[in-house]
Amino acid sequence: MDVQGLEKLWHVGTSTKRTDPPAGGRPQIGKFGIGKLATYILGHQLTYICRAKDGHVRAVTMDYKRIDKAAAEGELHIDPLKLSVRELNRKGLTDILKPLGVGSTVLPLIDAGVPLPSKKKKPVDDEFGHPDVAPRLRPALGHWSS
Repeated sequence: MDVQGLEKLWHVGTSTKRTDPPAGGRPQIGKFGIGKLATYILGHQLTYICRAKDGHVRAVTMDYKRIDKAAAEGELHIDPLKLSVRELNRKGLTDILKPLGVGSTVLPLIDAGVPLPSKKKKPVDDEFGHPDVAPRLRPALGHWSS
């Protein structure tokens, strides 16, 4: 994502998914708009790291403790939080990934880039009903949950 994309990523209560098609012909990610907000349950901070088409690796961190602090101080309305988009060099990226123990897996993926989806085949948008996926999920009894 570029800087504008990362800024739009954290808009809450608005979405351009219905008006702006996904970039590069990729399938839409997310549907109901609860993915970002669900991360609040998982941790105090969430950092998105991505490599844009221009080759720059960028990161933005949401610190949920800032919201918790404002709520604890009795604020009913919290002004928009300014999130800084950072450009990372190789050392900065390595430093972020090192404590997570995923550098040896994630760095090669970032270096290689993510291939665009094949235009030959319709992307799977129904993981439980699509014919290419359903046989692996549905055991002999005929239902994936049995």
